[in-house]
Amino acid sequence: MWWRLLLAPCAAAMLALGLPAERLSAAEPLHQAIDRLIAAQAAGEVGPLAGDAEFLRRVYLDLAGKIPASDEARAFLADEAGDKRARLIDRLLESPDFPRRMQELFHAMLMERRGDDPHWLDYLRRSFEANKPWDVLAREILDPDPQDEAARGAAYFYVSRLIRWASRTPITLA
Repeated sequence: MWWRLLLAPCAAAMLALGLPAERLSAAEPLHQAIDRLIAAQAAGEVGPLAGDAEFLRRVYLDLAGKIPASDEARAFLADEAGDKRARLIDRLLESPDFPRRMQELFHAMLMERRGDDPHWLDYLRRSFEANKPWDVLAREILDPDPQDEAARGAAYFYVSRLIRWASRTPITLA
């Protein structure tokens, strides 16, 4: 299910905002639990839910990194089913655009414009294609195994920092 991909970052965000993650229950849909917890912590009124057109544009940009094609937009807006948003999220998470989008986001977030490396980009994309758990992804990036060819691209995270550090640090001979 699509909500499993969002559970870890949402729980982390709720903890960072001071929202009690332990108040989430499996019986309540995740989007309702998040809405309920945010409303409980809001200082004032919470804005209205996004309309279908706004939701469509936002979810496409967030999960696919692009706006929907006109035929996709028309089909979504014409759909009157109550679960059309959840179905769209599921479809976007299963599309090849999602791993590419997550690769782009994580590359920008983690590398902070320190450069590109095709092995690093391939590692990120393959990790998201495989739906790699967050803890495994973090472990591979923070402690790359040079013997594991599939995870070797993760080493670029440290390599780029070492190169930058070395270029700023004067070398003195004693």
